Amino acid sequence: MLKKCDFNDTVINLAKKIDKYYIPTRYTDAWSEGIPEDYYTLEDANEAIDCSESIISEVENKWKSLKNV
Repeated sequence: MLKKCDFNDTVINLAKKIDKYYIPTRYTDAWSEGIPEDYYTLEDANEAIDCSESIISEVENKWKSLKNV
């Protein structure tokens, strides 16, 4: 979908990176044992936040450019 919206590979790769966190961080049965806290670090969380902020910024820029067309 991001390619169809003409986002660059950097944005697409950031989205792929945070996509890996979606299911296992929300559903406790995603792992055979333990809880998400056992598998993810503060560094992982900060990286996901940074990726998300970059994606949001790119989406906002794209949205603004579409308004000007």
